[in-house]
Amino acid sequence: SLLCVTSVMGAANSSFIPANRIWLMKQCEEDQRARVNSLRFMMANLGMGIAVVIGSILAKSSYQILFMFNGTAFLISAIILTLLKTSNGVLNE
Repeated sequence: SLLCVTSVMGAANSSFIPANRIWLMKQCEEDQRARVNSLRFMMANLGMGIAVVIGSILAKSSYQILFMFNGTAFLISAIILTLLKTSNGVLNE
């Protein structure tokens, strides 16, 4: 059912968040951690707010365009993260 699928998706998403936080905190100096964490939350909230607007506009016109936009955004994110990451797991500077 839809409830089960949504629950699994939510659990998968929530399991990623702690690893993301830990990785991000390891990328910055001790005195920068509070600011970096605040910026991360701000950008996440901003992204969710913008995504709702863009998603609703795209869904109103065509679900096919919505899914193509989502897939393209995912691929661009994957490419950017791959280019930023080095073999030892530290961002290029």
